Amino acid sequence: MAGEQILVVEDNAKNMTLFRDVLRATGYHTLEASTAGGALLLATEHGPSLVLMDIRLPDVDGLEALRRLRLDERTASIPVLAITAQAMKGDRERFEAAGFDGYLSKPVDIDELLTTVELHCGRRGALTHHFRVGMIAQATRSDVPCSGIEIEQTMPSASDASARVGFDVRVEC
Repeated sequence: MAGEQILVVEDNAKNMTLFRDVLRATGYHTLEASTAGGALLLATEHGPSLVLMDIRLPDVDGLEALRRLRLDERTASIPVLAITAQAMKGDRERFEAAGFDGYLSKPVDIDELLTTVELHCGRRGALTHHFRVGMIAQATRSDVPCSGIEIEQTMPSASDASARVGFDVRVEC
């Protein structure tokens, strides 16, 4: 099940970079869209294993994009996770009732992101990824330049079969 393709729908370039880099560092292939329209085209053309859908998009919102994905038989069965900064009480239930297969709030916890992605891509138990960082702040200010995101993989010694693969994640702004 290695190399599953994940469609990331996110209009914030810094958040997109974070999701893309983390997913690629853990063995996933990514497709990227900054609008719902672009996401619908990519989903129809490539049939990804999973869609990570921001709720606030510039053309139509993630709820409408989900509705359109579900109406098309080519994309109806693709799991879609809502990712949003609208983290209010009851949001998880509201988004799941709307048909999303899961929900992640921003700022995204990297461990929760990877666990959720692994669950939906059938990798459960295949490899546990450990990040020595609890949270990555949501990049919302366009006036704060970021020089980049670095992800460094740390491998356990060959003699320790029970060790976990680790990653150091650094965001420099």
